[in-house]
Amino acid sequence: MPRTTLAIIWLLAVGIGCSSRSRGDDAGAAEQDVGGPMSDLTGGGALTPSIGSGPGAAGGLVVDPRVAPFEASPCDKVDIVFAVDGSYSMTEELAAMRDTIFPAFAQRLRQVGAGVEDFRVGVIDACPRPSNLHTRGRAGQCNFTGGQPWVEGTSNLFHDEMSCVGDLYQADISCSGDNDDEQPASAIAAALENAGPGDDNAGFLRGDSLLVAIAITDEDEQPTGGSRNARDVYERLVDVAGGDPRYMVFLGIGGSRECFGPYGEAADARVLREVTDLFGQSARGVFWDLCEGRLENGLSEAFQVIDRACNDIPPPRCGGLDVDCHDTDIPDPQYRDAGAPI
Repeated sequence: MPRTTLAIIWLLAVGIGCSSRSRGDDAGAAEQDVGGPMSDLTGGGALTPSIGSGPGAAGGLVVDPRVAPFEASPCDKVDIVFAVDGSYSMTEELAAMRDTIFPAFAQRLRQVGAGVEDFRVGVIDACPRPSNLHTRGRAGQCNFTGGQPWVEGTSNLFHDEMSCVGDLYQADISCSGDNDDEQPASAIAAALENAGPGDDNAGFLRGDSLLVAIAITDEDEQPTGGSRNARDVYERLVDVAGGDPRYMVFLGIGGSRECFGPYGEAADARVLREVTDLFGQSARGVFWDLCEGRLENGLSEAFQVIDRACNDIPPPRCGGLDVDCHDTDIPDPQYRDAGAPI
């Protein structure tokens, strides 16, 4: 199915952008949106921002103890990485995204994104071994014009490159197939941990960009190796993003329960929801429910979360291609000493 996964990539790459509105313009919209339909996981909405309200939450925002106050400035770069469960059971979801989500996102693109100077897209399947970003599809090498293992939004062959890498190549995975190939959030963490100097994905994550990570499965996150639960996966993602969850947005797409919905069978993605909820404590998590269907109905809410994150991103952190790490106190997203304070 050479074009089904392309629609997923377009869901991320073509549609995601940062609004050029001022923070003052967004403030009222943010207040109104938090209490709106996207805050109800079971109320019929397909997409649900996970806003924290537990102990330590301040108005539902920023409860991670490592974060600190900052003076925000709107982002103009977005780094998008996603992992999709490419198993046979995802046929219905992929077809729905091809036929519905792609055109809806293409339309939404014309309404946002004026503030983004550039974006890039990295693709990986839901098996974290190997953790290199995909550079080929099932038909062969994609030969990205940027010469990197990701697609640049400025490429004049952007459509062709997305089509190529969207036809997921999985012949090189070393997962057993016994659910260890169904851990998209862990696969994203592994890919970003493999982005240091000399690594397969070197240079992907820039220090002055908003990271948008998307994990898609009709099963549940099945963390293996050093990650045993949702907290472990969350900590890995936050660490590579710069030690502060506000440097990123996490979109989890899965089932809110075991169901047979418009897209076929979906398992209860409990762990994936828990990962999303942890990001939601900093207003950076969005869960998209496969059981409800009508995924296009959640597009505006998804963009609102991303737009707000873009207008509320902390100062640049070290470790990216465009930020000088020397003689600064900017946190390095990948090479901090273990256990060092943020």
